[in-house]
Amino acid sequence: MARLSTKYGNVRELITGSAQYRVPRYQRRYKWRTSHEVLDIWEDILTRYVALVHPEEAADASDSHFLGALVIGQGDPPDPLGVTPYIVIDGQQRIMSLMLALAGVRDGLVDSESDKNEITEQYLTHRGRELRLVPSHDDQEDFESIVFNRTALSHRSAVNDAYRFFFTKMQSGVDFELLRRDDTSSAPQLSDEESEDTEELSQREDLHPIQWKQMLLAILDRLELVTISDVTPENAYQVFRTLNSTGMELSQVDLLRNAFFMLLPQRAEYAYDNLWMPLEQGLHDRLEHYFHTEMLRMGENIPKQQVYRTAMTAVKRAGLAEDNVVSTLQRWQDHECVVWRRGGWRLLEQGYGILAVGAYALA
Repeated sequence: MARLSTKYGNVRELITGSAQYRVPRYQRRYKWRTSHEVLDIWEDILTRYVALVHPEEAADASDSHFLGALVIGQGDPPDPLGVTPYIVIDGQQRIMSLMLALAGVRDGLVDSESDKNEITEQYLTHRGRELRLVPSHDDQEDFESIVFNRTALSHRSAVNDAYRFFFTKMQSGVDFELLRRDDTSSAPQLSDEESEDTEELSQREDLHPIQWKQMLLAILDRLELVTISDVTPENAYQVFRTLNSTGMELSQVDLLRNAFFMLLPQRAEYAYDNLWMPLEQGLHDRLEHYFHTEMLRMGENIPKQQVYRTAMTAVKRAGLAEDNVVSTLQRWQDHECVVWRRGGWRLLEQGYGILAVGAYALA
């Protein structure tokens, strides 16, 4: 693997340059939950804020906190406005959460219209025009409404839920008693319903109002990440698989989908629209069963947990040139049509995956 470029810095350095981070269509949408991952990053933010404003009240008074990695592919040439686009390989959940937290500061704490506009133009967009983070297709409408209209759309989504969570937390204030605890891991995690019920919390008199400028500094200057850049398509899926040992667990299909399309920098849109999407729309939650059966058909007697690794070995054997990768995906889509037509899914759903392979013989 070629040497990768790495840079350690804070959130301000990440989002105030010319870069625009684009989440590819084929990546899963934003999925962090307000009762778990969003709550965790909020506790990190709040701890840094208290250490900045009231260090005597903080259990952890260190200057900064490391959040993890952002992995981006090789950038395209800048557009006419000087914006340089980069494909996000790993870290979209983290960077989206930070953007939603910044929107929560703007909309939950800031009164001045000029200050609101400054936050939008400096940290959420490039001069109020292009988004600094372009989410996946399924999340784009929700995120654009938050950034440009300062409101979440009415329907439920992880993006809207996280924004409402940060908005409410910013307005609620700080509970110093909770933050004095040395072991926050013992604090119970909330259900999704409990995390939304914050009206009573916001009315408590022992909560200290949050100062928006200091909260902005806590997010921008006291939270740090390492950016891994210049990742080539040939290495992208290996980096993605290695770094995804933490965070929300990825299914075998999530891993396989990302690996496939990281190998298709020029033909990803065609392959996604014409080959992968028909598979997902036709099979839904049976897609992992299908790939498992496909591996069995190829003579690989493996458990489901090894579908990704085995499938990618097959892809590499067929060749990593884009035409070869597309041909492999086309072949698997054709086989899916045969299984569906010959009734192999009835065997799959009953747990007889190896017998479903026999459906191919009838084609």
